[in-house]
Amino acid sequence: MTLQKISQLEDIPWQVSKQAFSWFYQFADTGTWDREELGLSEEAVLDGMRFELPSLGSMSRKALFQTCCAISDVDDPSQLDMEFVGGALKAVDANQNDALDLVEFLDFYHRYCFSEEVLLSRQERELRQLARKYGFSFVELDQLKKKFDQADRNQSGKLGYEEFLSLMAMLTNLPPGQELPEKKKKEWWIAAKQGWRRHLDLDAFLSFYVSIGN
Repeated sequence: MTLQKISQLEDIPWQVSKQAFSWFYQFADTGTWDREELGLSEEAVLDGMRFELPSLGSMSRKALFQTCCAISDVDDPSQLDMEFVGGALKAVDANQNDALDLVEFLDFYHRYCFSEEVLLSRQERELRQLARKYGFSFVELDQLKKKFDQADRNQSGKLGYEEFLSLMAMLTNLPPGQELPEKKKKEWWIAAKQGWRRHLDLDAFLSFYVSIGN
């Protein structure tokens, strides 16, 4: 068996198969097999060297999460969509042994590794969900989030009254030294907190911001 042959049989583009194999080679558990002793270096396999499937190892659930962390460039599996990755593992694990051989991992990578659930961190996924919810482009929401964070002086992820006013001053492009009318401040704050919130997270702020026509 060669990697090129598997790629053809599974109808996976060669470039995708090469990317997937590199991740598999890095994170798979080889057990008692010694790939280097067998001459199965990553370069040799990519160049067409034949191999027995078990000799390249298998990827456990833990190793799969580690791989997805590396692909997503996050430090901790908790930042991934664990339910999505677990479901994807189950979908491609043909013998349901909770581990993926190379063929199964190629299938996983081809089907799922270009999705937001794998490519993006939890925070990035949440921001994209908010963008869709409120009708912003991803670029627009990223700019709003940066201003929200700038106003959030204690980095709590929520805005109090003064922080809210600071953000609104930025968004309304008030000249330096000029303040919002006192009546407008109170009207906006009452509308934003909907009568019961003490602080506003990004979701709550966006709900208000859209409601006033932005």
